[in-house]
Amino acid sequence: MRKKLLAFDLDGTLTPPYKEVLVQHKKFFENFIKSFDWKIAIITWSTLEKVEQQLLDYISSDLFAKIYVSTCNGWVCYIFDYSLQERRPLWEYKFDEKDLNFLKSSLYEARDQVLKEKIKPIWEDFVVKWWYMVSFSVIWKDAPDHLKENRDPEWRKRKKLIEYLKEKFSQYEFYIWWRTAIDILPNWVNKWFVLEKLVDFEKINKKEVLFFGDWFVRWGNDWPVKEYWFDVVEVSWLEQTFNFIKQILWNLRS
Repeated sequence: MRKKLLAFDLDGTLTPPYKEVLVQHKKFFENFIKSFDWKIAIITWSTLEKVEQQLLDYISSDLFAKIYVSTCNGWVCYIFDYSLQERRPLWEYKFDEKDLNFLKSSLYEARDQVLKEKIKPIWEDFVVKWWYMVSFSVIWKDAPDHLKENRDPEWRKRKKLIEYLKEKFSQYEFYIWWRTAIDILPNWVNKWFVLEKLVDFEKINKKEVLFFGDWFVRWGNDWPVKEYWFDVVEVSWLEQTFNFIKQILWNLRS
């Protein structure tokens, strides 16, 4: 079945982690979007500002209406409103302050009980707090790269934390992200949730959706998409993504 919605993780799939799209991919991705009548979805843990800096600033505004941007792993999804000449939320969910404060104390308790680490950093050092999601790190967020690389390379610390937290918080999902982080969201908000809502909004069949991601391991933030029956392309680096895109274009044109 021909695909009508092509969805992509951002970091490690379309761009290097936290960095702008590579020079050789900038024009190619823009041409890919305009080639056929499909829609594009970018689904990422990050913020809209970061997605713009990494990718959208290099795409013609004439194509913005074809692109959905879902940030914070599904809490928000933006569409481009030409009448306003800006992106507006298609949907938007938020934590309330009470939930955030409870999470704060519980995360510190989990670190003390599970990792046996008693140092008390300030809240902002260990938790990236948005109204849309919480990302908890097992090392301070601005630590040097060499410390992050060696802090939890086999995820043992984070798996222990997740097992402890899931017993206390059945209403939340916990996803391992990158070298040191755990993303925390309500258990109905994830990348699968985004695609289900976009299928309804576009009035298409889920078999007409293809998702590209690089983190399909259990507790990875791409995992729910594969688990709940969407077609996926698993990549381990950017060139695999763009090679697969080239193959799609070749098949459609041949």
